[in-house]
Amino acid sequence: MTKMKTSAVVVLLFGILSSVVACALFPTIDVTGTWTGLLTWAEGDPLAGFTSPITLVLVQEEKTITGEVQLASGLTYFTLTIDSGKAQGESFTISASGQYEGVSPPAAVTVSIQGTGDETQLSGTGTQTIDGVPHNFTWQVSPV
Repeated sequence: MTKMKTSAVVVLLFGILSSVVACALFPTIDVTGTWTGLLTWAEGDPLAGFTSPITLVLVQEEKTITGEVQLASGLTYFTLTIDSGKAQGESFTISASGQYEGVSPPAAVTVSIQGTGDETQLSGTGTQTIDGVPHNFTWQVSPV
C-alpha cells in the first residue's frame, strides 16, 4: 500500500472511531412516553403567571419525534399533532399544529417547544400561536 493510501485509511478509521466514541459519550435523549405537567405563561403575556396543564405523548425513533401535544383552554382540552420533532444530544424541539374548536370559528393553533431533560423530567420554553398571535411560556413535565 502506498503512503497516501495508508494515510487515507488511517484518516477514515479515525473518523469512524471518533463518531462511535461521540455517540457513546453524548447519547441522544429519549423522550418516548407520556409526560404531564404545567406550562406557565411568560411575563408580558396577558396570562402572565397563570398555569395551564400540558401533556406530551411522544414517540421517538432515533432522532425523530412524533406524537401529540395536549393543551387546555379553560376547562376545554384540545390536541395538536406534532408536525416535526427532533432530538439532538440532551435537547429536543417539537412543532405541533391543529385547531381549537372551543371558539367559533375554530382557531388555528401552533406550538413550538424547546426542551432538555432526562428520564425523570423534561422542561424548557415554548410559544403557542393562536390565529397568528404568539404567547410565550415555560413548561415542565414528568412521566406518567
